[in-house]
Amino acid sequence: MAFLFIPYFIKKENFEMYVITVFTSFFVTVIYSIILYLGLSAILFTIDKLLEIKVLTKIYYYTWLLVVFLFSMSYFLSGISPKHKELSIKSYPKPLKILLLYIIMPLLTAYTTILYIYF
Repeated sequence: MAFLFIPYFIKKENFEMYVITVFTSFFVTVIYSIILYLGLSAILFTIDKLLEIKVLTKIYYYTWLLVVFLFSMSYFLSGISPKHKELSIKSYPKPLKILLLYIIMPLLTAYTTILYIYF
């Protein structure tokens, strides 16, 4: 955590906005990771139960590890702004747009495809 605040340790201009940006990025990453894991687990469960393709329980664990260590770490670190970037208040809900367009819609498409194959 200390490495997140080193860029503003000496020069404390816009430090409050930087802290808000870091914590917002953290909570958005947690929400995205939970929704992504639940969606992938629903897809694996559907494949197991409807298509009768055996999915081992450790696949769920590996999926969780993949989401936590690959997706969430890279997404959180990409949301941290560089030191020289000017921070300002944003008035549009970009995290909601990203959540709907890039996470929920592909998960729903995959789930609907599996149900279509089943029927």
